[in-house]
Amino acid sequence: FNNILVICIGNICRSPSAEYMLRQKLAEVKPNITIHSAGLGALVDKGIDDTAAALLSEHGIERRANGANTAVHHVGRGDDVAAGLRLHQ
Repeated sequence: FNNILVICIGNICRSPSAEYMLRQKLAEVKPNITIHSAGLGALVDKGIDDTAAALLSEHGIERRANGANTAVHHVGRGDDVAAGLRLHQ
């Protein structure tokens, strides 16, 4: 697979964190892989949650500044894998 889409609800915590972690972990073994994240009810254009950003930084995971986007924009874009993340309580 070459295209991964990670989905949650708001696209400001779980899915962007998973996107950045996967991108960093797979960079050496699969440098041409494309990883995106989106939300089913995305808080469009809102940046990543401050706590999520701090945890990523604490673990040395690089992220880029971008806002949340909706999963609707990814339908039909040719993702090989779509992974849904839910909050476990």
